[in-house]
Amino acid sequence: MNLPDPSRESMTEQRRNPRTRDRVLMALATVLFGVVLVRTAWLCDDAYITLRTVDNFTHGFGLRWNIADRVQAYTHPLWMFLISSVYSFTEEPYYTALFLSIGVSTAAVALFLLKLAPPGRGVLLAATVLILSKAFVDYSTSGLENPLTHLLLVLFLWLFFQGVESGLGLLALSGVAALGTVNRLDTALLFAPAVALAWWKRPKIKGTLALLAGGIPLIAWTTFSLVYYGFPFPNTAYAKLSTGVPPSTLALQGIHYFVNSISMDPLTLLVIGAGMFLGWIQGGAAERAVALGVCFYLVYVIRVGGDFMSGRFFSAPLVFALALVVRSPLRFWKEWLPATTLVLFVGLSSPLCPVRTGGEYGNPELVLDNGIADERKIYYGWTGLLKHDWRVPVIQHKWGTEGAEFRARGDCFIPNRTGMGFLGYFSGPRVHILDQHGLTEPLLARLEVFDKEGWRIGHMVREVPRGYRETLEGGESRIADPDLAEYHELLGLITRGNLFDRKRWAAILRMNLGECNLLLGDYHRNRIQHLRAADVALPRPDGARWEDSGVKRISREALQVELDRTHFSNEMEISLDGNDVYRIDLVLRDTRIADFVIEPESGAPTGLVTRKLAVPAAARWRGFDSVRVVPLSGDERYSVGHLILKE
Repeated sequence: MNLPDPSRESMTEQRRNPRTRDRVLMALATVLFGVVLVRTAWLCDDAYITLRTVDNFTHGFGLRWNIADRVQAYTHPLWMFLISSVYSFTEEPYYTALFLSIGVSTAAVALFLLKLAPPGRGVLLAATVLILSKAFVDYSTSGLENPLTHLLLVLFLWLFFQGVESGLGLLALSGVAALGTVNRLDTALLFAPAVALAWWKRPKIKGTLALLAGGIPLIAWTTFSLVYYGFPFPNTAYAKLSTGVPPSTLALQGIHYFVNSISMDPLTLLVIGAGMFLGWIQGGAAERAVALGVCFYLVYVIRVGGDFMSGRFFSAPLVFALALVVRSPLRFWKEWLPATTLVLFVGLSSPLCPVRTGGEYGNPELVLDNGIADERKIYYGWTGLLKHDWRVPVIQHKWGTEGAEFRARGDCFIPNRTGMGFLGYFSGPRVHILDQHGLTEPLLARLEVFDKEGWRIGHMVREVPRGYRETLEGGESRIADPDLAEYHELLGLITRGNLFDRKRWAAILRMNLGECNLLLGDYHRNRIQHLRAADVALPRPDGARWEDSGVKRISREALQVELDRTHFSNEMEISLDGNDVYRIDLVLRDTRIADFVIEPESGAPTGLVTRKLAVPAAARWRGFDSVRVVPLSGDERYSVGHLILKE
């Protein structure tokens, strides 16, 4: 027997005056979610990137990651301030971030069930999805901003679906959207269609004033960011958008991100798809605006290439989509029961479902699917709540212990191309870390990657320009390339100069208007020194010096020998300056096929040293049409004598 569909008016009235049974059901569902959350609670390495800034901020060093530079190394200002407000009392990172995440996430779920899910069947369906969604549960802790994003999304939907009947209603709605955008900039895509619809329904002048008043948190933060950091967006945005990787390649990686989620967490995308469909087909203007926001966000995820954290970008659109699912008029036998059964089957059938994983979860080996990883599985053994030893203050991951060792030794400078979170936090504020991913490093964030193919999403390693490390260590510019040196001087004026210096503001204006991009363009075009194979075909004797005739000096960031054809050689002979470290890249059509590092031998003589090297199997089978020599470290007298390939 079909139950009659309740009208929206009666549903609203029931939500305002829930019966005792509905209250008990909501409470039990929230408690069950809390239990699952405690069993799966963890922190990721990236959370400690923010915690290093929090530690510096609360100890008077400013909102900085490396205390020498005003650089926004975090993507979630509101979440950072929330953690800082608690951390200033506890001065303890692990439990502060973890229990704050659990508290905010539980509040988000409770508010969703109370204000968005219809009593009874709606609560059961919503709670089932939220408990079984790996993306939602995983990132309801982790130490990232997702819990606060979820809470603000739920609050926004509650205000929006109630109806914006006054200017104050629009002000409140736009205010929550502004806070959500400050918490995570890309959530603006979720909010935008709904806010635009609410504004369109109001008188234009009053509506615009209410919209601007509600947007004060976003306007205030953007203004502060421009004054303090010199840029309106976080440094991580420039690092991820200035890679030089073609948009089509990033879009393909974004599709891989969807495929990965389908394989690891099929329920989340199933609900997102169902919500968009139901919202657009069965809903009114409000539901369609919410569905459009989800669509915008998903297109954005594809455009930026997704993320290296499996499922992270899908927890926010899941909240919007689930609200659309539970708002649709689901009849018990024809829709609700089959839908709930399908949710249970799809959710529980996945071996990675949150209710099937707990204290035993974890795998320290990095297992990648197109550069995408199950981050909770990787870090749970070190940071899982059920695994953590409160008596040990340092995370026992190798990056955490290395950071503690650097701090104990009093090291002042570390070049690094691995994880930045544990290492950065536990090394302390006095250690300056050169982050080759560019996430916390202002100059490297704006440089393109050498290899447009050999990268992992979210981990775009940059080659350190010659002289840049020495510049950071010594304070005086020793950058070899003059264009890059000029660009760095302007950037240093912004990140290290007096806040209200007129020259600094002139540099800020030039940078943000793109006037300095020509300097980077010249550097990118000239960073590789090209030679023909014939230029290095003549063998040079060992001991030949850098300045001798016929020795090719590496005057730029790398030297690339263009071969006459595609080679499938199994051995190569190359002579390089003997006391330097080099990386040899074997390249086919601008794609790095294989690489290996050459280090100085003990007691190596000065001048050229000839080495015979086995070509890696990948390059032997696929072939290579150029050989790139990248200096990594040494005395700055980098040189190549000859290169001979043996078939």
